Amino acid sequence: MGYEIISSADAVTDSNAIYGIDFKFNTSGVFEPMKTTIKQVRANLKNLLLTQLGERYFLPEFGSELLEVLFQPNTDELKPIIQDIIFRSVQKWLPYLGVNVDITTADDDPRLTDAVRVTVRGFVDDLTLDPIVIFASPDGLTVTGDSN
Repeated sequence: MGYEIISSADAVTDSNAIYGIDFKFNTSGVFEPMKTTIKQVRANLKNLLLTQLGERYFLPEFGSELLEVLFQPNTDELKPIIQDIIFRSVQKWLPYLGVNVDITTADDDPRLTDAVRVTVRGFVDDLTLDPIVIFASPDGLTVTGDSN
């Protein structure tokens, strides 16, 4: 079986191609086909950030340490640690993807005394992904911006 290699611009507009599936367990139907590469790239980024190292069988180095540090004391000292974790993981597993990371802690917003918000914006060439917002608080972890 052969595969045709096409440009990213063509892939984004090819409405007949399915590039992956989205796991949306809070809606009707479990699997939703992703028909654009930009949605698949975003799903790959989200999967990478939310997978803990050692969690994936046969690929224990896949993932990031992000979930391990999000519940540390949320001061400005935490910001470079989170950024480094995200940048290293993306560089290793999604090297074609650029990311911008915005971290909001209690030092930035006093309302976040026990919480931290991480916003990750990815881009490939001239294409920009919808942001992924990870919010860690005493109530747990929420991921918003799921507009896949």
